Amino acid sequence: MEGYIVTSVACWLGVDSRGPSSLNFATDSRVSWPMGDGSYRHWDHVKKIFSFSQSPVILAYAGSVLLSAVAIPSIVDVCDHGQIKDGRRVALMVKEILERQCYGADLGNVAMFGHMPSYILIGWREGEKMEAKFKLRVLTISPGVTSVGGERLDGDGGRGVFIKSKDINVDKLTKRGENASRMLYIVGSGKSEVDGYREKFKTTSAGDTSRSMYWAICDAVKGGGDERSGGPLQLGSLYRIDKIGGLLGTVSGRRSFFSGVQILHKDGLKMDCEFRNELFERVNPEDMKWIPGAQRQPKPRFYDYD
Repeated sequence: MEGYIVTSVACWLGVDSRGPSSLNFATDSRVSWPMGDGSYRHWDHVKKIFSFSQSPVILAYAGSVLLSAVAIPSIVDVCDHGQIKDGRRVALMVKEILERQCYGADLGNVAMFGHMPSYILIGWREGEKMEAKFKLRVLTISPGVTSVGGERLDGDGGRGVFIKSKDINVDKLTKRGENASRMLYIVGSGKSEVDGYREKFKTTSAGDTSRSMYWAICDAVKGGGDERSGGPLQLGSLYRIDKIGGLLGTVSGRRSFFSGVQILHKDGLKMDCEFRNELFERVNPEDMKWIPGAQRQPKPRFYDYD
């Protein structure tokens, strides 16, 4: 795998006794690039999850870091300042803008995309409260060809990209009346590591819970089995009851992070978002203590279930 690579992304549906309650995204914060001797160098502070201020939409990606640097931020700005409030329309606009920008551009080179596909996960909510439905679309961006309006074009000599769209049937994956969260999609070089921890937690008392989904990616990244996954975790969530939803902070050990950036006490910041610790508990990022009303989330040990 060549080029600038970013890694583990997981998306899961949180379900409670009343039905689907949240759509969640978690990623690491590392980007890696290859050296001539076959080793990799890393940067552990790359923003990989984006939220929209005008619509209940979360976007996460895995693949080329330059995709985040040169394309995604401007697309988010266009949708927000264009006052797009419908999540499905935002998902359409993301693909359409990418296609327009990529058409005819020399993007099929290693510096931009490497030799492997990049992925953009777009989640949104339709309706609110008990009428809410969560949707997930995956864009696969492959170097070498170009697509505009669904038509494959090779007029640029095959130097552009082909963007494929796939909807994940969230409703079909949710069994009616069953109080069980669902892992919807995992992608990136750390996928097998996340899958492995996910299967282990399924055998414990935590079973199919939202917290066990988060533990899986936490432990996969901390375990170091995939050297291209690392740095602090990032979170984004859409809730059944919130109008918009957005980005969450994370706490690891005694340190707080937001979008891959460490939040220091001396900075005097008063963060206006929810923070979750490694157990997926809601905590205060300043003293790491549970906030009022936060549920405790005890984590089982694997060897208790051997």
